[in-house]
Amino acid sequence: MICAVIVSYNSDKVFRCYESVKNQVDHIVIVDNATSDASIIDRLKVLNKDSTKVVFNKENLGIAAALNQGVEYARERNCDWLLTLDHDSELPPATAADMISAYNTLPEDVKAKAAVLGCKYLERQFGEWRAESGVNGKWQQTFKENNLMVTSGNFVKVSSLIKTGTFTKKLFIDYVDIEFYYRVLKAGFVNLEAQNVFIIHEFGQSQKKFGFHITNQPPLRRYYISRNSIYFFKEFLSFRPYRAFRVMFGGTIGGALKILLFERDKLTKFRYIAEGILDALRNRYGKKDAGRQGCGDAE
Repeated sequence: MICAVIVSYNSDKVFRCYESVKNQVDHIVIVDNATSDASIIDRLKVLNKDSTKVVFNKENLGIAAALNQGVEYARERNCDWLLTLDHDSELPPATAADMISAYNTLPEDVKAKAAVLGCKYLERQFGEWRAESGVNGKWQQTFKENNLMVTSGNFVKVSSLIKTGTFTKKLFIDYVDIEFYYRVLKAGFVNLEAQNVFIIHEFGQSQKKFGFHITNQPPLRRYYISRNSIYFFKEFLSFRPYRAFRVMFGGTIGGALKILLFERDKLTKFRYIAEGILDALRNRYGKKDAGRQGCGDAE
């Protein structure tokens, strides 16, 4: 059985996502992270019936905590897979069936090691494939290893979470996905990207400049990106040193360069990057400016 968890926050796009998935899975849980629009809340309440449950959080707990609420719901219903979705994603027809069919063609040893099955994804704004290929294998026409997928559109094997742990709540947002994928690797599993299954997704305020995709992130996101990239560095330096350095550089120096060259509100964003770096060095995580103290490990 498949349970889909849709994380929603202040957007009516959640209803498009819901409509695209409702006939493809066995259970759906929509976790609303304290949406302030009353009209959206009223519409969500209507969906709270039958095989769909809507959880209304009283405050924004972050993407990781919301995903963990989905994990709990899937476990209660003895589901085999958890399909993780952002509210701005959309599944083409038969996506779930195609993914499970592709998985069933894998050799038994590969199936046993697969903890996450990810889709290729189509950026709604640009209409282009954005994916990174991995290692070769006899099954490479169906799946390739990829540890840099986005969370939305992932089929997570629920049984594997006993060894990998769930999503790290203290990161709140940003790098929640890649941090989870590398814990999957440390636990002896693999993350596989389907080569013939895709999801439509939006990547925020993206634009193209000089052949690069530039996302003009708000200052607060720059805080989380810089802070959590250093967390990743500290956690995985001994396990994957090259990737640890690359993630940290991209989240701090690389982010600053993008701001300098392409983005608006530069001084504010530089200040938020600096705050993120300082908080990471002090081991201060969780939601920014919410009376945080040092948090524990993944829950």
